[in-house]
Amino acid sequence: MHTEKKDLTNRQKEILALLRKGLTNHDICRILCISPNTVKVHLTNIYKVLEVTNRTEAAFTNELDLIDFTPPEENLVDISIHSNNDLTIFPKANATYISIIEALHRYHLFRIHENEARSQASGYKIDFSAASNNSEALFITLKEAHSPEILWTRALNIHNDNLQFIANQTAAQLFHQMSFTTAVKNHTPQSSLPYWWYISCYTKVKAESCCKEVFNICEAKLKPIAMGKQYNNYAAYQLAFIYYLSILDANEKAPYYTEKLGEITRRSMRDYPYSIYSLLMMALYNIVIGNKREASSYLLDALNKNPYDTTARTLLPQIYLLTGQDDKAIAAINENKKLLPDYDRNQHLYSRAFICFLQDDFKECKDIASQILLFRPESLYARILITACWKKAGNMEECRKHIHKLFEYNPKFNQVEIEKLLSDISPNRKNIFADLMALHQHVWVASPPFFVDFRLN
Repeated sequence: MHTEKKDLTNRQKEILALLRKGLTNHDICRILCISPNTVKVHLTNIYKVLEVTNRTEAAFTNELDLIDFTPPEENLVDISIHSNNDLTIFPKANATYISIIEALHRYHLFRIHENEARSQASGYKIDFSAASNNSEALFITLKEAHSPEILWTRALNIHNDNLQFIANQTAAQLFHQMSFTTAVKNHTPQSSLPYWWYISCYTKVKAESCCKEVFNICEAKLKPIAMGKQYNNYAAYQLAFIYYLSILDANEKAPYYTEKLGEITRRSMRDYPYSIYSLLMMALYNIVIGNKREASSYLLDALNKNPYDTTARTLLPQIYLLTGQDDKAIAAINENKKLLPDYDRNQHLYSRAFICFLQDDFKECKDIASQILLFRPESLYARILITACWKKAGNMEECRKHIHKLFEYNPKFNQVEIEKLLSDISPNRKNIFADLMALHQHVWVASPPFFVDFRLN
């Protein structure tokens, strides 16, 4: 046994562990973020310490038994971007192309390589090409790196001057397609995408239709990344979001989830105070503990970083309505209709239903809540909303049916911490819920961020 093994530095141990995994010098450079020359110098010193002459001998030496190193997950997803023709001769297409790249950077999740690094980067690849007839057109194709399969493609007809809007919408669509197509794939050690990205996408897509079994899978997979040594801020945000949704549903473990949401949020703000995902976590945490005005300031900060963030855009008008800032709420809702693509408006169904309820659009609220209950009949939040809508419509028979279902799925539900959840809500909004109270038999129902007391004849 070689006594020199004690002289190996931590960095040399890392490189040696990666050698044993069969990684090339280029892979080692990418994972450890060091230059090729630095790798060569370390390898030379490793050979000397281990008394070997090449990488194969070093990889099979017994000294590796003492090495316990797992390389950190990449905290960014690589995107290789390639233009198939000279875009500069198409001014509008080229400006849109540049703006799309800028918009993708706002997600703070991607490491973007243009043209020259195309063959090296894993992750995704996006091909751009342009053409001109009566107007300029930009053609976009999204693929997973090292795969011929087309994940998404689109032709943009650029015939107006609103190039920034087109670029932002396209970047949002690319982000959506990358998230969705990744979520439906099985991750393997050979996958070109990092594991944290895969499980984050899976959770993002499953979040609102998340049954208990899927929730448990997401929580178990995300916890080591969101709360352990191999920390990833985006994965932490996805875990925080499913905790938030579980708290909204007044899950019997809501106090535990609130505690965990606070724990994740505090770590994120300590380590990544300027991250958009830390700001979103602060907003979610403030909502569940009753600090709704503070939550709106964090949502605005998040939108300054990425104007197309769906979570911030959907939650903000809800907070405005609850805190009596109706003018701001209407402005935010109108802006969302303009900015959010149709597929994004189909997300965050809970928030959309609640916004409709606060705007007295009970038919739309009932329709959205009905859709939620089709795939999540146990959803307390949706059940409360649809019951409230039927009561507003004067249909007490439907009210009774849904109250019966509510307690069938939530037999242990009670009125815990209602006052805290109602804190910071404007008096006129509290009156909306008070108006739901009748005179006789009462059934208490609570759900963040409001409660309803149904007293039925």
